[in-house]
Amino acid sequence: MRKILSIDGFRYNSDERLREIKNTLEWNSKFFDVIHVWCQENEDYLKFKEYDSDKICVHNLNRTEMISMKQLYDFTNEVSSDEDFKFFTNSDTTFGEEIMNFECHDNVFLLFTNRSMRDPSIGQTPEAYKQSDNDGLNMFNTQKILDKNWFMNDETVRSFVPCAHCGWAWKTKKFIAESGCFLGNQGGENCFLNKIYEVGFKPKSAAIRYPTYHNHRTNERTQ
Repeated sequence: MRKILSIDGFRYNSDERLREIKNTLEWNSKFFDVIHVWCQENEDYLKFKEYDSDKICVHNLNRTEMISMKQLYDFTNEVSSDEDFKFFTNSDTTFGEEIMNFECHDNVFLLFTNRSMRDPSIGQTPEAYKQSDNDGLNMFNTQKILDKNWFMNDETVRSFVPCAHCGWAWKTKKFIAESGCFLGNQGGENCFLNKIYEVGFKPKSAAIRYPTYHNHRTNERTQ
């Protein structure tokens, strides 16, 4: 069974932020059979078209309205078979190698929670974020090394699981009604989670079994 990933190809204004997204895209392409980059406008498409290949499909939707979470879900279903494992994530969600042995049962919806970067010399607390030349994010973005010791550990992640979802995976195709849930908007993830419940999916956290990492150093956010 194939693993199919969709992301929103949003064109960030900061070159540094855009590099984070592109580094994540290149990294994740090692683990997925196909990654679909859905670009809202032509200007977005121009930022990502260099990656268009057999492995990474860059789509130009050429429209003005934002891409909702429901639409990312639908787009992924449309380019996947019934047997494929389907994903959509925040564009900076970086997967660990554990995703190579992925499983998802029928009618289950898996939720991923990204680990934030922490300085292991200080500890696994929100105060332990400290930028240095060889910290976890710099190593990933400059040397393509994913040193898990720099990121939140399992116990710290557990406390975030009920309230933060940075990626979603499923196998069974179900119709979900549009409800105006958007990535990057406050409450968007929980809004979409309500729709998952409504159609009979069983949500489960995949945060411990399939760790993901947050590649985000700058303070630039989506709209």
